[in-house]
Amino acid sequence: MRGGVFLALCFSPGISGDPGHRFGGAGWFIDGDAKEEDCPNGNEGEVIIAVMESLTMDNFREIPAGGKPFKRIYVALMLWFVGRAIQAAARVDEAVGEEFAALPDGFTFSLGVLPRGPAMIVGKGEEGQVRYRGWRLAGQRIDLQMKIKNLEGALLMFTFQESTAVATARNRLIVDGEVPAACAIVRILDRVEVYLLPKIIAKLAVKRYPDWPWEEKVGNRIRIYAGAILGFR
Repeated sequence: MRGGVFLALCFSPGISGDPGHRFGGAGWFIDGDAKEEDCPNGNEGEVIIAVMESLTMDNFREIPAGGKPFKRIYVALMLWFVGRAIQAAARVDEAVGEEFAALPDGFTFSLGVLPRGPAMIVGKGEEGQVRYRGWRLAGQRIDLQMKIKNLEGALLMFTFQESTAVATARNRLIVDGEVPAACAIVRILDRVEVYLLPKIIAKLAVKRYPDWPWEEKVGNRIRIYAGAILGFR
């Protein structure tokens, strides 16, 4: 018989167990090279019933996983827009600017989806200016990498069913870098989401919805949206 899985029943009425065999009496075994001699007392009338012959990988058709293109495009667009919004918010919002000011010059972070992206990269230049640097990680020095484990987890975050803090608590996010810097980036993301989203949705996306003056929130929101869409620096 070919290598694989062989399932058999060995019947040997009235014969007690024999330590030298798999079974004495009725029993079954799985063996890639099973033979009749493998049953105990093979000359005394046992019956071998082959239930399953060889199983090989050639018998199965591999079905590739779906690429989920529409979900991937949606997450890619969201990362692109949020990255550009962070660039604008660093110039418009005082608290976001202070968070970046506390980070070292040349600091760069990325937020992306495993295993193949999409991603966004934002960095602070030597003169302190914050820039959205696209999505290609190759050739860039990344000080802090925040990686969402899979596309479904990214959808929960970017359809605002889970905040960044909740996603981290539920182990959907891997952080490779310094913890204080990661906490600063999470605070920045929360503030940017408050500007980008209507209040009813933003309450789902952030841990605590801030009580900002209406004029400040609306004015900064318009400027951040304009900067994200038009690419103002």
